[in-house]
Amino acid sequence: MTYSEDSLRVTENDDGTLGVEWDPNDPKYSFLNTMTQDELQSYFTRALEEFIKECEANGYIHSSKSHT
Repeated sequence: MTYSEDSLRVTENDDGTLGVEWDPNDPKYSFLNTMTQDELQSYFTRALEEFIKECEANGYIHSSKSHT
């Protein structure tokens, strides 16, 4: 089967939390199928932290943390 678009979907819920869905048959994300809820949360938290750091390093966004 060929996937013409990315099957990973991230949505923001009304309460501000994020929801993540993917096609369990998509070979790109099938490794997520065996993860527990805690493992998924940890995986996506680390991925988002790395993405934010990369964006800050490239000047795409600026940190909202105060520098003391």
